[in-house]
Amino acid sequence: MSPAALELGLLCQPAGPPASLAEVLGRASAAFRQRYGEAPTVCFVHPRTLPAGREGLPPSLRLLTTRAVKIGCYWLGASFDPAQAKEAITP
Repeated sequence: MSPAALELGLLCQPAGPPASLAEVLGRASAAFRQRYGEAPTVCFVHPRTLPAGREGLPPSLRLLTTRAVKIGCYWLGASFDPAQAKEAITP
């Protein structure tokens, strides 16, 4: 999946003292839900930001790397599933 495949996206650059990735993504996910009314399904991070494990991270959030995102920034998004859209409009 590439960032171009996102239907919705929110780029987050946390302010303040460094926090754990789980805390940052928890706050960013809450902001995404408040803005778009649904939970993010994917988060793009810089390769040097990717943690070794998933401890404390939302289980439904898929972490992917891209150099298009600066170190310390997080690009959350929801991917568009054409199959779901087709089901939604089929009588």
